[in-house]
Amino acid sequence: MKTETLLDILGLGLRAADAALKRRRPTTSGPDSRADRIVRRVVLPVAEKALGRVAPPSARPPARRRRALPLGAATLAGAVAAGAAAFVVMKQQQRVRERYKPLHAPFPVELLEVLAAPGGAGRLECSRDTLIDRHSGAVYSVIDGIPDFIAPASPTETLAMEYTWVQDLVQPAVMLALGRNSAGNAALAATVAGAAGEGWMLSVPSDRGTYEVEMARANPRAHVLCLSNNWDVLLEVRRRARAAALANLYFVRGVASLLPVRDRVISGVWSGTGLHRFLRPERELTQMVRVTRPGAPVAGLSLVRGGPAVYDLALRLSTAYLPGLRGLTDYTALLEAAGLRNARLFRDGAFVRFTAIRS
Repeated sequence: MKTETLLDILGLGLRAADAALKRRRPTTSGPDSRADRIVRRVVLPVAEKALGRVAPPSARPPARRRRALPLGAATLAGAVAAGAAAFVVMKQQQRVRERYKPLHAPFPVELLEVLAAPGGAGRLECSRDTLIDRHSGAVYSVIDGIPDFIAPASPTETLAMEYTWVQDLVQPAVMLALGRNSAGNAALAATVAGAAGEGWMLSVPSDRGTYEVEMARANPRAHVLCLSNNWDVLLEVRRRARAAALANLYFVRGVASLLPVRDRVISGVWSGTGLHRFLRPERELTQMVRVTRPGAPVAGLSLVRGGPAVYDLALRLSTAYLPGLRGLTDYTALLEAAGLRNARLFRDGAFVRFTAIRS
């Protein structure tokens, strides 16, 4: 029963008792009994005063109005929630449209310092909107200023959307639920970028700009190369770079298992999306070490088994989507086998951050 109903019943009972006592006629000619005097002089005044303080009759709204207030509050809350959701969806769709707006950007010739045919086989030459490997005769397209080492060249090729805005909204929430520490990861990525000096910094596979923008800001002298096999990722990083007025970010479409980068030309590597995504992560790590200068830092993060029970349960339920998932011991052995030394690992929920040095 609601509190207001109890107060109403209490008030009605007190008023009925008061009326009954006032109208009561003694059965004898004597005065009121002791019980009558106690009720009249003590109980009724105290109860009325308490009732007035808790819910004064003048302050209590009519029953119809009291019933309307919760309904109005619920309607207002629903309208606010719907408006907020519509605003978020509208802003996300606006970002997606901005992401795919063609820039007609030229190919940045600075990339020829580090690019090679996939696997580091040979240097490349730029010819209009293509890159040519004279050794093998392979030709790679340049689409809106971004070299593509996966798809064949096509003058009419468009940058088709690969992810929906719903995935853009859901994926960060899932990573946050698994314990991803974005602030700590960004700080580590910025530290690795700072160690690159005026050289080239590689982000592979590139994230959607969260870490890459921080790296470019932390070291404006460095050239930050963002490599991913997903157009959607590269275009989102480029959009964020333009919004932040950063000119030291470069973009290449390729696969991490066969990097289109020359040997020993990278001064620092950051892998921020997780080695758990790869079927055989030893291939990707070997490529990262191949392109890195001796003594340069290699850092990143990955989902790793063996953390708190709630996170391990979530990982077991998602095993089908995490082909490269490993335990902590296997993960450490993987880093050492790839040619990295002085490995240090830090756990955040289901994630592990690592830093190491290229031997």
